[in-house]
Amino acid sequence: MATYPATAEEIKRMLRNSDGNRFEILRSSNQNLTFNEAEKVFKAHELPFKSKFRNLGLIQEKTDLFTNLALLISDQNPYTFKVAVFNNLSNTNFISRKEFTGSILKQLQEIVEYISLLNRFDFNIKDWQREEKYDYPEFAIREAVLNALIHRDYDLESSNIVNINQEEIEIISLGGIVNGLEVNDILNGISITRNPNLANIMFRLEFIESFGTGLRRIFDLYSETEKIPKLNITPNSFKLSLPNQNRNKRENKRDAQLTQSFEDETLKKIVHFIDVHKEVTGNQLIKDLNLKRSTFYKKIKILIDSGKVKFQKVGNKRIYSLVSP
Repeated sequence: MATYPATAEEIKRMLRNSDGNRFEILRSSNQNLTFNEAEKVFKAHELPFKSKFRNLGLIQEKTDLFTNLALLISDQNPYTFKVAVFNNLSNTNFISRKEFTGSILKQLQEIVEYISLLNRFDFNIKDWQREEKYDYPEFAIREAVLNALIHRDYDLESSNIVNINQEEIEIISLGGIVNGLEVNDILNGISITRNPNLANIMFRLEFIESFGTGLRRIFDLYSETEKIPKLNITPNSFKLSLPNQNRNKRENKRDAQLTQSFEDETLKKIVHFIDVHKEVTGNQLIKDLNLKRSTFYKKIKILIDSGKVKFQKVGNKRIYSLVSP
């Protein structure tokens, strides 16, 4: 039988499991903690904070020292969350990337807001009423990020990850399923977290409605769609993939647009200009091709949606280039 040396993280986890001590209740190696962001969140929810340190599990009973749970919600929290946006399905060509730091209460809010800005919507007119449908259900995004923060294994010293492309959002949390559970147990609503005190704080703040229902609600939101969420779980990671609900509809619309615009001279001029100059800004295209700003936005959107043109943000500008064949 082949053997391999255990990593430092695996050794720590085995020792932790053997003595029954959870990460969140152990003494924090950093005792110089501040809680500016956490105080803001608790105040916004009209909940006491500093007077409840012991009840919340932020200080140890015997030593009065800060716990690792305190570290997680403190401004000095060293665990980060990385979000990347890609323009291809293999997640190799970056459009943008951002790392979220600080208190996980702050991370939760900022990550959800950031992804929401990227969450496009389509609409239908039904019975004279406009029906909007986001690419990704807003509840599913929030719940997936929340689960990744609450259930991650903080013995693994790396970052949680969100990958976004045209087809799906992947939310990857460090640490697999808690020992003793299987995938179907989770889908059946059985909830065991490796960080129960952290989960309790999220419950008090009403970020969690009830334990064990989040994942099932995510799947329910996709019950009438062609594609459903996927789980990919290993001993050291938990990946939830949320499919883009409007992907197929948008592709059909894009194909129709491309058919209609096949002889569109403006599109040809834009593509040729970018091909010659390699990388251009929107203002360059508007000025040199003498385009109305509204026309430019309409045409460049068609080219981006069709996969002909890509862009990356540099400061406040978008730099456009052709997608390699």
